[in-house]
Amino acid sequence: VAPLDGGRLVSGSDDTTLIVWAVGDYGFFVADTLSGHTGGVWCVAQLDGGRIVSGSYDKTLKVWAAGDDGAWAAQTLRGHTDAVVCVAPLKDGRLVSGSYDKTLIVWAAGDDGVFAAAQTRAVRLLLRPRSSCRTIMLPWPGWWKTT
Repeated sequence: VAPLDGGRLVSGSDDTTLIVWAVGDYGFFVADTLSGHTGGVWCVAQLDGGRIVSGSYDKTLKVWAAGDDGAWAAQTLRGHTDAVVCVAPLKDGRLVSGSYDKTLIVWAAGDDGVFAAAQTRAVRLLLRPRSSCRTIMLPWPGWWKTT
């Protein structure tokens, strides 16, 4: 679950969908259902411009954006070889994803807003295989810089 602008929330589900929730007088209600993944959605986050990013057991990320007509379109990001279990936006507009394939991928958007893999790093996971950890902790500014 991740908070969105306007007091909304987005959640991912093992049924392969994302649900955008709005708040009404009597609690939450479904504002939109986003479909496109072929595996369970394990992580979600909000990006700038009201976009949403989701990671899935299908080994992909999707960047969702609402069009002027209210319909959602997704860009699919491929690069992981196992389930994507965590994703986080970076302050400079890039995003980082983590996977059971023991890699982190930093994705950068071009001038057209389309994301592409910028860097990949192998990491040692400090958790049991297939555990429920789905968070990326970003320890300090510049931690990803290469020399």
